[in-house]
Formats: sequence, structure tokens, C-alpha cells
Amino acid sequence: MADIQIISKQNGVAIVLATKKVFLGDPDGDYVAEAGALSTQVNIKRDIDTFYIVKNLDYTSIKDSAGVQIGTSRDNCVSVLNSYYFNRTSKIQELDNVDFQNTITAGQVLKFVDVGGGTLRISNEAEGAGGAANMSQSFTAPTNTGEFQDGARLITDAYGTAPSATAGTLVYFGTSNVLSVGAQSAASVATTMLTIVTDAGSGDELLVEGVVKVSSNTGWSTAKKGEALYMSTTAGAVTTTAPSTAGEFVRVVGHVVDASNSTIYFRPSPDWIEL
Repeated sequence: MADIQIISKQNGVAIVLATKKVFLGDPDGDYVAEAGALSTQVNIKRDIDTFYIVKNLDYTSIKDSAGVQIGTSRDNCVSVLNSYYFNRTSKIQELDNVDFQNTITAGQVLKFVDVGGGTLRISNEAEGAGGAANMSQSFTAPTNTGEFQDGARLITDAYGTAPSATAGTLVYFGTSNVLSVGAQSAASVATTMLTIVTDAGSGDELLVEGVVKVSSNTGWSTAKKGEALYMSTTAGAVTTTAPSTAGEFVRVVGHVVDASNSTIYFRPSPDWIEL
């Protein structure tokens, strides 16, 4: 019998006979390969009704889309057909024109990045590099000031000029760059939207929520996990001590995650009290 082709692409599989008749299916068990009558022969049948697409076909006649023989023996051909073409459990490797950025390991959060030229890249960037979807936090402190953990929410390109800013500081939006804010600031500043400058050190990358390493843990280096944090009278800093002087603003901006490493969960309250 003449050659047949097995074509696998994304979420489909096609069996093309020498007569050009085509059988289409999904790579989830629609077809099954099995040993034929002789030691070199292979059968391929449709699983739903056990209809034989081909029967007792020499395995050397079974080719892929490029015309390359599938398998090095009858049993190997059957194994490859079933595991790779007819009943795949993982389809990530079947995607066309994908450039894997790094070695992919279990548990990573992946995203697709268009790198141009009709190529997609599967990006598995390191923890904190862009804010992955995973919201888990293991209390392992970030290494660098302003570095954030998975699940963080960011605002980027607020100014478009990448103005320099101090990583890990509590800031508000100024006219041309972010500025440090403290509990004694004017109402128009202390009650506005607050952010933390990330380790990018720029007013164009700001954290609005998430686990982050701030620039200082002065006064709260031994605080318990979960303690509330407020705007400090030291502009740009946070503290576990609520402001107490008339004219200052009491506003919770987050909670302690790992005080010894200046790591907090940042989520400013929309409410405040002016003393």
C-alpha cells in the first residue's frame, strides 16, 4: 500500500491516505494505533466506532507532514502515533513559530509575547519581573529595594520620560515626576493616589498593590507579620506607629510581611483621618 501521512498541528490531527482521502480528528484519543497482523504492520482505527482507517500497513509507509518515516519499528511507530499524534496530554510543544525564552519548569506562569516577524515567545520571566498572575507569597523577601513579588499590580509609562525616582519609596503623582509623601503632607497630597517606586527606579514604573521591599524599616524592623503600616512623618517612608500630631493624616497603606527585610504588602486604604 502507498504511503499515508499523519499531520499534527495545534489542536488537530489529520490522516491523509494515498487516495487523498482525509480523516480529521482531535489529538485526544479520536484515533488509535495498534499492532497489525505481522511484526512490521500497523493498524489505525477510529476509536468511537472502531472503524479501521488502515489495516496491516507496513510501518515504513507511515510518514509525517515532511515525508519522514514515523517510528523505527512497528512497536515504536505505534507508540509514537498514540503518544504524539493521537492522544497527546500536553500540547505546548505543538505550537507553531514559538521561541521558548528559557527552560520551562512545572509551576511557572507563562505569557505570550509578540517579538515580531510572525513569532510568538513564551515568556517565563523570573518572579517579580513584570508581575505574573500567581498571587501566592511564601514570605521569602525580595532581594532588592523596590523589587516586588508575583501578583503585584503596576502602573507604567505615567510620564513617558522615565524620570529617575528612589526605589522603595512612598510617592504621589507630581507634575513631571513622582514625589515623596508623608503623614504631615497637605491634604491634596496625603489623600491622593499613593504608589511605591519599584526597583526600576523610575516614575514610569510604580506599584499600586502587592508585596514589595521598601527603602527603609526604621522604627519597625522587629514588627510582627500582619501589623498595619501608616504614612510616616519621614516623607517616602512607612511606619507601624500611627501619626498623632494635629494636622497629620492617619492612613493605612499596607501591612508588614517581613519586617527584618523591609517587605510589606502595599495596599493603601481609600480612607483617612486628619488629626
